[in-house]
Amino acid sequence: MDGVIAYVLSNIAPAIAQLMGFYFAGILLFFGGLIALGGIFSNRPGDRRVRATIVALRGGTETLSESKRKSPSTIYYPVYEYTDLSGQTVRAESDWGSSSLTDKKIGTKAYVRIDPANPERVKTDLGFLKVIALLFIAAGLYVIYFVLTEFPISWMTAAAFVFLLLSMGRKLGKIWIAKKDRLTPEAFRERMNATFRRERESKPLLDQGDVSRIARDHDRQRVKITPYVLLLSLLLLGGGFYAGGDSLNLIFSGIPAEGQVTGYTSHTNSDGTYYAPQVAFVDKMGTQRQFTDFVSSHSRPYEIGSAVPILYLENSESAMIKGTWQRWILPGFLWLCGALCLMTTLGGPRRI
Repeated sequence: MDGVIAYVLSNIAPAIAQLMGFYFAGILLFFGGLIALGGIFSNRPGDRRVRATIVALRGGTETLSESKRKSPSTIYYPVYEYTDLSGQTVRAESDWGSSSLTDKKIGTKAYVRIDPANPERVKTDLGFLKVIALLFIAAGLYVIYFVLTEFPISWMTAAAFVFLLLSMGRKLGKIWIAKKDRLTPEAFRERMNATFRRERESKPLLDQGDVSRIARDHDRQRVKITPYVLLLSLLLLGGGFYAGGDSLNLIFSGIPAEGQVTGYTSHTNSDGTYYAPQVAFVDKMGTQRQFTDFVSSHSRPYEIGSAVPILYLENSESAMIKGTWQRWILPGFLWLCGALCLMTTLGGPRRI
């Protein structure tokens, strides 16, 4: 029985983890590619870049009610006016919206892209979408690299990969459109434009008075939740310093030295076996010391007897191998979340 459990932990569990990693990487690559291809598909060589003015907003699917003083929707779309080549003023609806009103002040001028074949639709060129696409693709590729390097590769790895491909092929087969039923690019664009027009026409048009009222509602909501968000941000930032306190202390106060990898300690869980390097070194007082590094992985990254740069504290058992970035994953995540929460509280109410 013990042999069966050991076999499962050492072979099947890593294969399942690899399969989940492949799935996650596939999702990241799919959405990253979708965002990238969407930007490429929407750009056409004949697009014009024009200077336009926000004259109104679209938002909500219900009728505005001054008595209730409630915002009709959480998504708002700018409505622009610009002058075309013939000198005529054209009103165009934006293809991009968000819940924020701070970047949609009526009267604001901005450069936008217009397709001459569809002059009543603004094609917002958002640079951060390209960054998001690259981040998704990079994260997907890293997950694949992590799965293939941190877990032992066996025949079960190949089986998990084949299972993933068959599963994806089956899903794609269900949504695949036969060639005779496919729309031409022009027909597809026309259908998308018709859908776009119907969606925009179903939403009420908001003037300056409507936008100011909604902004006041947003301000009241922001004032209510700001103390809680501030507390959450402080807890996250404090948690990051707590999780990374030992590493920070070593970075700023540690004494550099050279250690030698003498072996590995191991522990096994449902994800497989992890190995943490044991390092011996001589401190500046000439005392022989040894520690087990905080970072462990499925592989053994150092050869026994190899030299590694380390940091240690003189009157403490704390020590670490320099350059092991994995120790910053949890503190970094907490700091990032805390900083984002703090940024939302520092924004304060915005009057529009």
